[in-house]
Amino acid sequence: MELKELFQAWQLTSSLHSFNPPASEQSLLSVESELGFRIPQPLRELYLFSNGMHLFHGDLNLYPLQNGNNTLSNASRQCSEWFKIPPDLLIFGDNGSDEHYGIWATKVNNEIFGFPIIEIGELYHDPACMVIVSTDLLPFLYGVTAFFTLLSDNNGEALDIIGFPINLRVDKNEVNDEYFARIRKWIDPMSPDLNPEPYTKGLNTYQVKSLFR
Repeated sequence: MELKELFQAWQLTSSLHSFNPPASEQSLLSVESELGFRIPQPLRELYLFSNGMHLFHGDLNLYPLQNGNNTLSNASRQCSEWFKIPPDLLIFGDNGSDEHYGIWATKVNNEIFGFPIIEIGELYHDPACMVIVSTDLLPFLYGVTAFFTLLSDNNGEALDIIGFPINLRVDKNEVNDEYFARIRKWIDPMSPDLNPEPYTKGLNTYQVKSLFR
């Protein structure tokens, strides 16, 4: 898995996306100083490609670093006012609806995980509002890209670039939340739940951390 493959796939489906100019190293350092820790490397590389983006008509949104209502520099603080989330979680985007995505900003001492991706459900002040949707940023982005690319037309070349298996390619009428579990099994087989959902399977901070041990 490589970010450059994702960039190529997104460029082939460019009509579905909106990108910003790349972030500068100086702006990344400025936000890191504001946050008080270093942004995880895979997320830094994503910002050096585009300082915020809307993928697949807004089904996945990456917040810009600064200057706006939803930014990397303020999203975690805002979300912590609504949801019971740990300080280790850096909120970086959403799904265009009511769910936010965060990356575990400290390296997990477990060979399964890199920087895990957490989905936060719209469960105000409920400690069990989180699920682990991926073991790291790259498999998360690969999975989302495969899922929504399958829903688009003329998607073959983009799927080829990310190495999506022929035997998993189905008609877009068959692509649903249950099918996403098959995609996760392909790209992120060690994920603790191949069909995570915060409203019926929500975890609190203690439960999330216990899966990292």
